[in-house]
Amino acid sequence: MRSVVAQYSLLSGEITPQLFGRPDYKRHQTGVELARGFIPLRYGSLTRAPGTLFKGYTKDNAPARTISFKFAKNDTMRLEFTDGIMRVWQYGSLVEVGGAAYELAIPYNWTDIQRLSWSQVYDVIYFVDGNNPPQKLSRYAVDDWTIEPVVFSGGPFDDLNENKDITVQISAEDGSVGLVATGGDIFTADDLGLPFFVKPLHQKNISLWVGNEGISVGDRRRYGGNTYEVVIGSNTGVNAPTHDEGDEALTNSITWRYICSEFGIITITEVTDAQTAIGDVILTIPLGAVDDPTYMWAKSAWTPEKGYPAAIASFDRRLILAGSKEKPRRLWFPELNDYVNHAPLGFADSAFSYDVDGSEAGSQILWLGAGGNGLFIGAIGEIFRAYSTTKGEAVGQLNMAFELVASSGSENIQPIMVDGRPIYIGRGGQRVFELAYDYQSDAVVPTELSLPAEHLGQGGFSNLCWQSTPHRHFWFIRGNGELAVMVYDAREEVLGWCTVPVAGGFVEDVDVTYSPEGDRDVVTLTVLREINGVQYRCIEEVAQVFGALPGENSIGLAEHYYCAVTFDDLAGETILNVEHLDGVEVQIWTDVGQMPPQNVFDNTITLPATASRVHIGLVDDTQKIRTLDLRAQAKDGSTLGRDKQMRGAGVRCHATGGLMGRVISRELGHPDEVGGWQSVFETPVPSDLIVANSGVARLDVFSNPSKEIILEFKPVGGAPSTISNIAPIMHSGGG
Repeated sequence: MRSVVAQYSLLSGEITPQLFGRPDYKRHQTGVELARGFIPLRYGSLTRAPGTLFKGYTKDNAPARTISFKFAKNDTMRLEFTDGIMRVWQYGSLVEVGGAAYELAIPYNWTDIQRLSWSQVYDVIYFVDGNNPPQKLSRYAVDDWTIEPVVFSGGPFDDLNENKDITVQISAEDGSVGLVATGGDIFTADDLGLPFFVKPLHQKNISLWVGNEGISVGDRRRYGGNTYEVVIGSNTGVNAPTHDEGDEALTNSITWRYICSEFGIITITEVTDAQTAIGDVILTIPLGAVDDPTYMWAKSAWTPEKGYPAAIASFDRRLILAGSKEKPRRLWFPELNDYVNHAPLGFADSAFSYDVDGSEAGSQILWLGAGGNGLFIGAIGEIFRAYSTTKGEAVGQLNMAFELVASSGSENIQPIMVDGRPIYIGRGGQRVFELAYDYQSDAVVPTELSLPAEHLGQGGFSNLCWQSTPHRHFWFIRGNGELAVMVYDAREEVLGWCTVPVAGGFVEDVDVTYSPEGDRDVVTLTVLREINGVQYRCIEEVAQVFGALPGENSIGLAEHYYCAVTFDDLAGETILNVEHLDGVEVQIWTDVGQMPPQNVFDNTITLPATASRVHIGLVDDTQKIRTLDLRAQAKDGSTLGRDKQMRGAGVRCHATGGLMGRVISRELGHPDEVGGWQSVFETPVPSDLIVANSGVARLDVFSNPSKEIILEFKPVGGAPSTISNIAPIMHSGGG
């Protein structure tokens, strides 16, 4: 029986072998067995993956991590962090000063750099890594940056001392004061420069405010936990003072001056010994802690011994930090609209801290993400959401609620916040999840986006970035150093996966910035390569996806080679410098078609003919599309287990310059029977081709009878190729 069962979309890309037997499943109907070097597009096509353009090397070819700095659509940079040094890349070029690369000394070694978490606020990036005090990187010009410890005010503090036998007494309310401890050793050299919290056991020497009481200038009264002093007046009147700074006249006859709250804060400036220290008062000390010792004291929450925050995010006008060595589940919230003020004043918008509870209470917080439905908190064993219970109000200590949204946990890899929804790598590194609001359950729930292609994560994912414009592609680094690409658009129900090898290189880092015009996102890789026997860490920028460019374009614009260089407007020049690939055979693609490969000798190659645009680099000859078992119809139902044959196929191509196809026949327990390659077009790469082909072609490939029939495609040279749909002509027997 002759039949044609067309596959109209290849949107799902490569799917897991577990789905090969599920023709009823939508991902099977739009999936393929292999999408290697071919990326799914939202339109439903598979297009040849773009190559990469060589831009330079990391400093001294050292391991590097890059961080995107995005201030405006025409003001974006990549910050390269290597052991102790930061360099700046802008639009594919190193920023230089006086002919040399601009460099900034940073307080991080390579181990620290791998743990960095950061949050950008305007032209400042705040960094934490768990081992060092939080740092602030400030940009003043493209070649003028500073990095320094963040100066926090008023805290944050550790838990209050619980040993009533260890007390501290302060020598004065303000100025430079002495601190004397009794009952135990509490001060160390690590306390220098850090805040110290003290709260008196009583304020018995200051009376409570009462109305219409006779009083004198200089007298003090307490009200609402605060202490006030009379500046003008002789009667307390009927209205109590409630302000928290400066002087305030409640009537014409009484003016109160705010003195202090229930506690005071001191910055330690000198440690004399384990029981005595000197400090500067930051927040006036209540008189009770001067008159008598108190056990209600606390030291800084962060020290070299206790550790420092490991996660950070800007959310609801607060710079939130989380997860130190000593307090792995703690969140520190500064005062609203003041990123560095951690004074715990007790007001709704004041600083506070919170320990996240859960079934795995010891599970370390790894990352924070500001989303549309709250602050997401990723831990080793769980994911939480913190949100305001009062609509329209920022999260605070009086309105904050927590919700467990996922119990599978996460890797220590910063998530991507897509339209307010976190997309993150799950614990173990093999699965990718999205957290999104579900109307049916009225809750934020996880969805496993990697499930249709779960085999791609078996070696683990180590990093990810999101190319939002124009294609909504997610780029992941796989454990084998190749890339995995996921196209995802929830509104359009688009989800597809593929792998992208990079011509033998090992991808170590990936990030995304904007193009100079700000109209598209640019993915940049750090790729470890062996070139002519020497290892290099190359900075390579992913080229544009030719198969998705609008309109008709010259085939010479295609850039599908790796670690490549492109020459424009050559005007007859034939000797070209390819210094970074010296001693290596390179491929040559031009606006007049493919030229023969050459070995780079003495840093150059010589073109055998003139061309105005030339693209030179390394080819990845493993790029292929392999379909699933092609379906055929039978009069009495399924052809499963029956022989079938292929008698050619229709292939719809878009912007394709060269494409080869062949048929593979499979029988269980036997080697694949592989046919010869056939060109989809009359000639693989016409030498005079200027515009890529779009339309339907007939692929004349034939198979012997077999239980499974598969089509395989590969590109030709440097030519672009895009397949939109396939219509195999099948013959089946048995009814």
